[in-house]
Amino acid sequence: TAGVAAHSSDPSRGVNALSIAARTISHVEECWIAPLDATADLIPGKAVASLTMALSCGSANNIIPDSCLISVNRRLVPGESARDTYDKLEKCLEEVRNTETKRLPASAPAPPFFVRQ
Repeated sequence: TAGVAAHSSDPSRGVNALSIAARTISHVEECWIAPLDATADLIPGKAVASLTMALSCGSANNIIPDSCLISVNRRLVPGESARDTYDKLEKCLEEVRNTETKRLPASAPAPPFFVRQ
């Protein structure tokens, strides 16, 4: 996610990428991970997705972070396609993107999301 860095003594001058990432994580858990529990099958088993890492967020303890990188891990089962799985994740991220864009001041960048396959 992307935000705008600012000194933590005046956070109103920034856009906190960590806060955007937290909302993104919550939404991905709800719309992309939780539905997997409903599709479990005895054979071949259950598809699994997990939020696994916050790889980097911010540059210092006293700076509102301008970027945050998170990682998810998705295990496919036979019959699933990587493309369909990726498209479902992109749909969830697009929902967050639309919501977050409305929250941002006009001068801030729109929150980008990069998905590596």
